[in-house]
Amino acid sequence: MTTRRASKRPATKETNSHTKAVKKATVAKENERSEQGNAGVFCDATNRSCVGGSGDVPASLHVPQFLIDFFAHAKCLCRDDPCASFGKLASCRLVGLFDALSGRLCEMDERELYKPSASCSHYDSDNQLRLHYRYATDLPEMQTVIVCNIGRYCLWRDVPNSEEGWIVYVPNDDRFPKIELIGNCMEHAIVHLAGKSDMDPREFLPEPADVAAVKQQMKSACALRNKKKLGKAPNGAGIWVEVVNDVGYRPISEDAAKIRKTLDLICDTDDNSLRQKKMQWLMEIVTFAQIANDECDFGMGLELGHWLFLANHQLLDKVAYRVLSTAYTLLGRVEYKKVLDAQMAPGIRRRSEVDMRKENTVS
Repeated sequence: MTTRRASKRPATKETNSHTKAVKKATVAKENERSEQGNAGVFCDATNRSCVGGSGDVPASLHVPQFLIDFFAHAKCLCRDDPCASFGKLASCRLVGLFDALSGRLCEMDERELYKPSASCSHYDSDNQLRLHYRYATDLPEMQTVIVCNIGRYCLWRDVPNSEEGWIVYVPNDDRFPKIELIGNCMEHAIVHLAGKSDMDPREFLPEPADVAAVKQQMKSACALRNKKKLGKAPNGAGIWVEVVNDVGYRPISEDAAKIRKTLDLICDTDDNSLRQKKMQWLMEIVTFAQIANDECDFGMGLELGHWLFLANHQLLDKVAYRVLSTAYTLLGRVEYKKVLDAQMAPGIRRRSEVDMRKENTVS
């Protein structure tokens, strides 16, 4: 394993005080962003609040304005069932937050909500909303908004409640799906899906539709994101955390190819001795992430957590939860911690049905 110093800054009483101050400031800033996002529009399309058991909408169901504008276009195409407006494209359907905008989630009540088992009585309606159309490889930053026969499209937000979002395409792979950055609005998803379906996207875009201009917008949006993202996370959107005076992020000491190969081996090998050896290697990296947390470089734990989560294997679930849970807590991204808690509860992550309005079989 590549060696590196455990600490990039000497630990003194002054640096420890600075560390605590930076942690406090980071959490405060993230909470401020979260509160600002809460001032936005929620799913009130039918003049009903899509409330959870706590009496309000979970922060993860805050709907950014560009999704609301796109849903208005979908209603122009098919007023009776806006979520089916683009069905000609690979049998796609708008889901997730669009179900909230259409009022379909508001029709649920406590009696209709899926309860996985008596031991999961903590699954109130807030968690049902958080889990609605959340697939096993949907990171807390992701919310599936389109499903089709060749994969799905997700809204990606670094910070809960943010009006700024990105659109990613996710193929139907169980482990390490190649999450592809598409752009930063729903029209970009439509153009991308039309290209995969060999169809003319102009039929589905607001008039006048300049497809060439939209494709250029997609390239510009992706270039902007690539400048902003940090590290080599196993997804096209990458990660983002605030870095001030070189504090906030440090890269994982191992290259991406070696991490991927090791995680695949841990999941696939029948040799318990080899698996144990590779797990020891992995736990060394986890230790480095813990040291980085102590020095306020919370981004390293977030990046490592993404690797562990997207491996999507029961052998790695506990360590993935521990690393990501710590990262979200330290970053002040409280809603993502709640999403993770709900998704990683026993029997939930790999359940057979992601539509929380339907009967389900947990696995």
